[in-house]
Amino acid sequence: MVNLAEIGTITLDGAAEEIEPVLLAMAWELATSAWSKSVPVAMVGFGHSTAANNPERFRHFNSADELSGAELSTAVILSADPFDVEQHECLAAVVAAGAAASDGWKVDVSAKSTVIQDLGVEVELQRLTVDQAEELIATLTAEVKAEQVPADDYPDVPFEPRSATGPELRLLGPVGLHNVDPTKVEGKKINRLTELAAFLLLHPGATADEISRQLGTDTRPWSAATRQGYISRLRTWLGHDENGDLYLPNLEANGGGYRLSKSMTSDWHRFRQLAGPDPNHGGPDRRARLEAALELVSGMPFSNIGPGRYAWNSWHQREMIDAIVDVAHALADTCQKAGDLPAGRRAILRGLLADPVSELLYRDLLHVEHRAGNLAAVKATADKLVDIAGALEVDLEEESSALVETLLGPGEGRLTRDLPCTHPNTSR
Repeated sequence: MVNLAEIGTITLDGAAEEIEPVLLAMAWELATSAWSKSVPVAMVGFGHSTAANNPERFRHFNSADELSGAELSTAVILSADPFDVEQHECLAAVVAAGAAASDGWKVDVSAKSTVIQDLGVEVELQRLTVDQAEELIATLTAEVKAEQVPADDYPDVPFEPRSATGPELRLLGPVGLHNVDPTKVEGKKINRLTELAAFLLLHPGATADEISRQLGTDTRPWSAATRQGYISRLRTWLGHDENGDLYLPNLEANGGGYRLSKSMTSDWHRFRQLAGPDPNHGGPDRRARLEAALELVSGMPFSNIGPGRYAWNSWHQREMIDAIVDVAHALADTCQKAGDLPAGRRAILRGLLADPVSELLYRDLLHVEHRAGNLAAVKATADKLVDIAGALEVDLEEESSALVETLLGPGEGRLTRDLPCTHPNTSR
């Protein structure tokens, strides 16, 4: 996270195919962050679909020359084309190297990590491929359509027990493939095959090149032989379903990339099925569904993975964590309204397994303990918020500080004594 307005210009040095994923990641951060919702963005030479999906925030230009001829109010410029920033009035700019560069940061994007000379630190830049951006657009489009459907019109999906025999991917905690025989593959291959299964589950229709890039490294993607070897091993390991169909069909069998069969299950897909499109709305069994969804959570999603693995998963992990927090918050609210404080407490603590620093859930916990008359627990929870803020070196949200002051009184507890808040309200 950087203050673009203060830095002014960030020049990206690298090949076009290395620069575009960095710019796309920045664009989506600007598109989805509440802090930048009033900032217009110009996208130059990349991201046409992303700009079209955010017409109120983004304007797309095919080239730097087209941008130069346009009337543009002060904005952030993200450009895959090099151009002289000083010729444009803008709030800030992130541009490809090539022209006379203004003062600011110069960042080499040709390697997985890079040193920010001005800060003296090494960072790993976020990257978003064109395919991943298209997947985000498709997901957001589907969510918009889903929101237009009345809650009572959603099909009633019956509860189904987990498959006792078929393979299942667990992602909502330590990653693992269950209901498979670990003796049928080499022990040193299990982690890599599990990652391949998780990638295919979350990226149905992935091409051979996407698999090689995402599961290899930036400098050493999987070769065709390596890729095919892992795919064949995974196909054999997963085997056939009860109908005799492969859990990982051959490429020719599905026509259009690699994908796991629909009979392949995961705790994440089951979680979404139970939680529904909006955990705050549902039928008479809504509470039971939310409780069943949270039972699937055993820790932070994608935890217990080896170093250098799952470099492709950051967006998926964030989506899962946010969904779990939303469900835990909704269930805690339902339980509190029903006067079932122990159940509300259980929901909150389950959510904190996935996001141990969620201020939203800690505020829920403060409400529960206060209603339970447990003053010691209220103080302990407030102190925990102080510890989290100190460890992260951030200020707490204003709503958290105000709530503690309301529950404990001015000057009571470490939070109100030691951490006056300067943050505006945010959702979490």
